[in-house]
Amino acid sequence: MKLKTAAAALGLGLGMAVSAGTADAALVISYQIGGGAATTCADGAACDFNTVEGAVSTFVTGAGYNFFIETAQSYPAAGTQALPVLRMDVTGNTAPGEGDAPTLTLMATQTGFTTLGTTPFDLASTVNFPAIADNGATQATATYSYYLDNGNAEFGTAQQIGTEAFAYNGILTSAQSSNQLVSANPDGSFSLTSMLVLSGIDLGRGFSANAVVSAVPEPASLALLGMGLLGLGLTRRAGRRKTA
Repeated sequence: MKLKTAAAALGLGLGMAVSAGTADAALVISYQIGGGAATTCADGAACDFNTVEGAVSTFVTGAGYNFFIETAQSYPAAGTQALPVLRMDVTGNTAPGEGDAPTLTLMATQTGFTTLGTTPFDLASTVNFPAIADNGATQATATYSYYLDNGNAEFGTAQQIGTEAFAYNGILTSAQSSNQLVSANPDGSFSLTSMLVLSGIDLGRGFSANAVVSAVPEPASLALLGMGLLGLGLTRRAGRRKTA
């Protein structure tokens, strides 16, 4: 019932226009269909039916699409402020008909990350989208862009740290994926934003896509984590011996 309520609210166009302003540390997603207005959904808002802090799930229907942002995740649900993770998973279908559906733009953003200095980021992009099936249609494309903003702005695009594009023009569906390892220089108070643009998708077809940007832990950090876990294990073991 909660899912239906959220879908009805979104169908009525409830939401806020996307703005690149400094915000409280809360995960926010946005969607824009064709030339329509962008609509946002923040973690914990009425449009978000995922009760987990740091995760947003919402369903959108209308303007030629039915799609489900299954999960957008960041801290504390995924990663930490010091070890950033921002992911977005979407699945859906286009309305029946001839021709192509309007362009669909999806974004996820999180502020308040605290990593400082040169940091490697892993960019993972995956898409499974329908190719063209009608004569004269343009090819289906999925374009990913990833941004870091040291101004800590929601949907901030000050520094593009990576981009990936997929194109397919056959009749069968296409499953593709790519990983990039890039370096960036966060200043200890920054935001991350991922953007996915789907275009040229036939009407009457399904699609799914995933976008993940995550900081790669340094070997020293992994060693410290391992030592900490080892110490915790030894402490528990010693406690059991004393109890015995």
